[in-house]
Amino acid sequence: MLKILVADDHQMVREGVKGVLSEIDHDLRILEAEDFLGVVKIVSSHSDLDLVLLDISMPGMNGVQNVAELKSIAPDTPIAILSAHNDSKLVKEALAIGAEGYISKTSKTTVMLNAIRLILDGEIYIPSLFLEPTVQNPSRNNISNSPLDNLTPRQYEVFDQMRTGASNKEIAREIGCAESTIKAHVTAILKTLKVNSRAKACALELS
Repeated sequence: MLKILVADDHQMVREGVKGVLSEIDHDLRILEAEDFLGVVKIVSSHSDLDLVLLDISMPGMNGVQNVAELKSIAPDTPIAILSAHNDSKLVKEALAIGAEGYISKTSKTTVMLNAIRLILDGEIYIPSLFLEPTVQNPSRNNISNSPLDNLTPRQYEVFDQMRTGASNKEIAREIGCAESTIKAHVTAILKTLKVNSRAKACALELS
């Protein structure tokens, strides 16, 4: 049974997130906290938490800095920031401190679901909102300044979808091709970028 802590000082937000989580697993235990002190108490007493979804604007919070304190208490528990603050600096800071993801509260349900699944699978989630957009076909560039410039136009298209947290099946539906073809593209993208996961490929945009 999955055990997830939803920490936010607004009950309506907690209820909304709980509704999203119910689509991941109906056999799910959800704990709740409305301030940082409550988060610390729960994290300290539940060593088997699978995920902490943490609002950085709750009472007692000092932005993303509190992630370090939680990591000192439960270093193996994944923590994902759940925030309405759309600031790339916060994303970078959160990931540097040890957060496994940064999920915008404005995300669509499917994006949030994909993000949570990715983190539960041991990956890091970076929303496309905080990444630089792909603006042109890299084959048109005369000088290559980034590993991303080595992707083909079609791989770029797949990569853009990957950055949203979309699954292979969703990408296939979005761009109109077979899921097996998407799998092949993803494999080629990872090989070209010299990384071993989708999250690390997307993280190249933040470097």
